[in-house]
Amino acid sequence: MEKQLISILNNDKAMYRYLLLDGLASVSELDLVNLNNLKNILGNDAITVVERPDLTHELFSCPQLVVLARPNDDIDSRITKFSLIQANSERLFSKRYVCGWMTSELPPEIVAKHIVRIAQSISEMCSMRFTAFYEPLRMQLLHDGNKICDEWLAATLNIFNSYCYLSVNSTLRHITRLKRLPEPIDIFISEDAKFYQQESKALFHLYNGWVECSASPLDDFALLRVARLYREAWEQRLTNMEDKYIFSLLSLKYGDLMKNPLMAQAVNEARIAPGSLPARMKAIEQRHFMALK
Repeated sequence: MEKQLISILNNDKAMYRYLLLDGLASVSELDLVNLNNLKNILGNDAITVVERPDLTHELFSCPQLVVLARPNDDIDSRITKFSLIQANSERLFSKRYVCGWMTSELPPEIVAKHIVRIAQSISEMCSMRFTAFYEPLRMQLLHDGNKICDEWLAATLNIFNSYCYLSVNSTLRHITRLKRLPEPIDIFISEDAKFYQQESKALFHLYNGWVECSASPLDDFALLRVARLYREAWEQRLTNMEDKYIFSLLSLKYGDLMKNPLMAQAVNEARIAPGSLPARMKAIEQRHFMALK
């Protein structure tokens, strides 16, 4: 994975190579990718603040765009390696320090402004205050959750020739620039993808819960399965968070709960009595769940 990332960055040697860090997360001051250590190695001019409109009163909390290498310069492979190690160690954290690696012809001050504009554009589409699309979990939900129009994300990130991030399953994901931009009318973000952004915090906790109770390692598309079943819980008009969690986790484990009359009845009754679904499902004999498999 390290060789793959370095190869991607080196393939765009004529461009700026970037590392994006989230100021809302933190790492030890002894860590090589701690912002102060990066300033000492690369210089202060290698760091550009991405001024989130909601965090301009505390710029240290804003994302930090780090120039790993300027056009035709060699990247620091040690920094790249340790940023990847850090990204892997925090992949199941609620706040991740290392957001991704990218390449672009544009200088850092322009890229920083574009990142804010992209976030504002997605926020407007999703009816949210500020969508930190660069957070790896959100990026993965956008990447996997909008397959109905796969070109939308690449077109949205068109200022980058390459955009890489680490998935929750430790896979290096690579988004490349489209050779030809489609017409705006031909690309869109789906209602499902918007929902996943609005509910990303709940999906994070639900995914971690599934990791903890899963008997075998999850594949790279487990997050999308979790997101789809959580949306199904919402479509079943469940309003209580615990109800939606138990519906999603049991669906992941056993299959379509609504095929069983007892489980369907439990869901219907939980709509009237929010918060009661865990107890109602617990009262159903195990053989009914096993019959769903």
